[in-house]
Amino acid sequence: MPAGTADRSGMNDAPDPNDDIPDGTDPVDDTAPPEDRAGADATDPTVPDDPTVPERLCRRCSTVTATTGEFCPHCGASYVRRRRLPQLQRRTKRILVALVVVLLLAGGGTGALLKVRADDRAEKREQAEQRAEDAARAARERRERAEAKAAAAEQDAADAEERLNKEIRRMTVRELRKSITKDARAKQADGLLDDRARSTDCESTDGHEDDLSESSGEYSCIAITDVDAGGGSSGYRFTARVDFEEGSYTWHLGD
Repeated sequence: MPAGTADRSGMNDAPDPNDDIPDGTDPVDDTAPPEDRAGADATDPTVPDDPTVPERLCRRCSTVTATTGEFCPHCGASYVRRRRLPQLQRRTKRILVALVVVLLLAGGGTGALLKVRADDRAEKREQAEQRAEDAARAARERRERAEAKAAAAEQDAADAEERLNKEIRRMTVRELRKSITKDARAKQADGLLDDRARSTDCESTDGHEDDLSESSGEYSCIAITDVDAGGGSSGYRFTARVDFEEGSYTWHLGD
């Protein structure tokens, strides 16, 4: 082998990495940086997919896509399937909704019933208060009538006592007149007086007979011996004094 001439037989025996690349396909540059090769692999449909990226089937457009996203990159539909409630759960939900409605309606009815009861209690309380007020007024009126009746009875008793005391005084004066008539007749029998006394008339000289605050009274009395046709009378004069408290009296002939 001549000097400076390299033996290419060995090189010709090494396989060319680009020999099996179909026509129209860019050869892979093994000398390119790793990031450039990653970019080439991403655009090359023959590069196998990443096994860690799941393939997802879109239920709307039926496109299979290797992606970790939640939405289809073609139509935007969500890969997440909403879980449908079982028929029993939906029925339970409807029952719960119905129960809530019933409870709300019942609550409204209960509120109305409570208001009616509250109004009824308030009305009964007012009626009770009115009855209590009427009873108190009736009791007060009865007490006032009783007091008035008692006062009237007390006044009647006082009036009766006054009439009785005045009557006792008049009786005492009548007894005085009888005593003077009897004394005048005795004196006439003894010859001290000429004419016989028929009766005696006494008149209060100080007005104490009807004044119950006075305990005694002075009287001028006439032992009547003669009565003329004109109604005038004549007789013997006596002077008397009556003690109303004791019911006693004294008299003497003359002024």
